[in-house]
Amino acid sequence: MTLADFSLSRGQRRTLGQLAHVVCPGDVAALGIETAIVDEFELLLRTFPPLVRFAMLAATVLMEWLAVLAPSSLLRPFSLLPRGKQQRWFARWAHCPLMPVRQLAKTMKGLLGLGYWEHPSVKERIGYHPERWIAQVKEERAARFADEIAAGEAAVVAPDPLVPAATLARRRP
Repeated sequence: MTLADFSLSRGQRRTLGQLAHVVCPGDVAALGIETAIVDEFELLLRTFPPLVRFAMLAATVLMEWLAVLAPSSLLRPFSLLPRGKQQRWFARWAHCPLMPVRQLAKTMKGLLGLGYWEHPSVKERIGYHPERWIAQVKEERAARFADEIAAGEAAVVAPDPLVPAATLARRRP
């Protein structure tokens, strides 16, 4: 399997979509960005080594189906639980005594959170516009360091002072 043909299954997308409501701020549904968050999660997984990707996918499946074993779930998988029970189920993973389980929960939360905070509507809502700041600072620095920049550019194209001028003027056949 190459990176280009990797994709989440429908069940994994459903689980991660529900998990996004649990680990991201409460406006995921209001903004209608659940699918975009899962899409970003999928893109991020494509960059992971195969073993890490497999662990994340296995954790997603286990999170979904191990919930059936919890007495309070009434034999329902994670994605069909009410939000409060989903939050408690994820908290069990996040505070599990087994370090690999905690780390998987932390990674899932981090990747979903990254998808949330990188979404354009969220950036707009919180007024986060790094492009504007970069353009402003670039302009300020260009004005402030104009002399140093010009001197540096001149030094790049100037003849080497260690090579005699006569050598530079002479052409070889």
